[in-house]
Amino acid sequence: MSGINILDNGQCPFNSNQYILNIDEIIAPVGSFPWAIIQLYMDKLVRRSKWEPHIYVRPIYDYDGPGNVISFQLVKPDGNVLFWTPDHEDMGAHDWEFEYRLSFTLTVGHNNGQWGSWGSIGKFTNVQSSFHIERIDSLSIKPEDSKNTTIWLNMFINVIDYHKIQNALAYKNLGAIVNNKVYSLSAKQTTIICNVGSFIYEGLDTQKFGDLIIQNDGKTLDIIFSWN
Repeated sequence: MSGINILDNGQCPFNSNQYILNIDEIIAPVGSFPWAIIQLYMDKLVRRSKWEPHIYVRPIYDYDGPGNVISFQLVKPDGNVLFWTPDHEDMGAHDWEFEYRLSFTLTVGHNNGQWGSWGSIGKFTNVQSSFHIERIDSLSIKPEDSKNTTIWLNMFINVIDYHKIQNALAYKNLGAIVNNKVYSLSAKQTTIICNVGSFIYEGLDTQKFGDLIIQNDGKTLDIIFSWN
């Protein structure tokens, strides 16, 4: 089957035949609970769209590593982790989706002494992502005036997942999590050409996040980006 089965209009599908490839192979409709469990077994992060932002479920493995899932955890924005068992509502829901998450360690350093330029504000290490990116190209801060700051994130996206990531991240607000505190950055502009994505954010928390980075010049920060 070449198409993607997506639940529409908030209705669960009644025709199960469209999800059967052959007598021995059945696929789960996107957004359903079986689909979510399959994604967890494939080492993905998932969440329900009705949940508060930046809450998600992740798989837990035994000592043999990925491929040997033994349980699941619910992760909250403040870093608290709970063992998760789905309830009846979770199992009947069809609003399951991917959690798009990017984490990295930033060694802060401004560009030629000018925070207001579009040059990158430091070095990125320990980069991990729940989706396929090739690398973070730059993270920039531009104070527009005393009350407004713009953040610009550039990254190279895996060309195979280009369309999926474009639909998932374009014009979505971004939660920047540092020391278990969430800074809510409002999407201003998204430009994705081929496999290069540029994301511009603004808002009150954007200024606070920019101030935090500037105050830590020469230091390292562990940062998580979560799109919702």
